[in-house]
Amino acid sequence: EEQVLNYPYFSDVAAIEWLAHLTYYAADSATLSLSDYLQHTCDSVQQTYLVFKPSSILFDSTWNAAAIWLAHQHEEVADLQGEINQACFSLIYRDDWHVSIHMLEKSSYLALKALQEGSTLETALELAMEYDQDFNVAKQLQDWFSLNIFSHFICKD
Repeated sequence: EEQVLNYPYFSDVAAIEWLAHLTYYAADSATLSLSDYLQHTCDSVQQTYLVFKPSSILFDSTWNAAAIWLAHQHEEVADLQGEINQACFSLIYRDDWHVSIHMLEKSSYLALKALQEGSTLETALELAMEYDQDFNVAKQLQDWFSLNIFSHFICKD
């Protein structure tokens, strides 16, 4: 126990390892592309619910756990990007049977978390823009869809 007192982030790094395991073995599902979404969406794109693939999991920590985990994924440990004691927001996802971690800005994390919890796209984007007035909606949508994290969408009644 004394040996790990200097490493309070261990439990968060272990949580990422477990989430990566869950992501790898999650059920496979179809992928919703941005073009399909925009072509087949409801009357208002903003009034849709985007549904995450089972292989996409959001993660946040008061420690820079995702960067620590990423730095230790090779034989030679890479330099840590950022400070250990800074918060991190990330997405653990599987694409083509490869698990990856994508680092997120807090505004993007807040929007994705809102979507995951059942908010409409409009509500999620408003939340992100309240947090960050410079939140670039078009860029974020392109980034999110490029990660292949959504399986389908549902139109709001």
